[in-house]
Amino acid sequence: MNFTAIDFETATPARHSIWQIGICRVENGNIIYKESILVKPPANDFSHWNVAVHRIGPNLTENKPLFPEIWENITPFIDKQLLVAHNSAFDLDCLFKTLEFYALDFPEIEHDCTY
Repeated sequence: MNFTAIDFETATPARHSIWQIGICRVENGNIIYKESILVKPPANDFSHWNVAVHRIGPNLTENKPLFPEIWENITPFIDKQLLVAHNSAFDLDCLFKTLEFYALDFPEIEHDCTY
């Protein structure tokens, strides 16, 4: 089975405030790509609550790329692929709200949830 596992973390309650992307591509049972990517959320804004939960704040993302700068690199692992996430409702909402926020094209996907 081939799929891409994804996980997003947000800097604020806004779903478009992604600061971390975890992505792992599995093909024929083998991991062919995996990465944890830090990105700068809009205005590099973090809520106190999210910092308390993740222990990550604006100092670690201030010099990271914005989401649109990395989107092209991860699109092949997402577009026309099966996406799997633990609580996929959250992760897919984050993805689509972020794409909408930056006016980026939406990929074609199938999805499944491990929750």
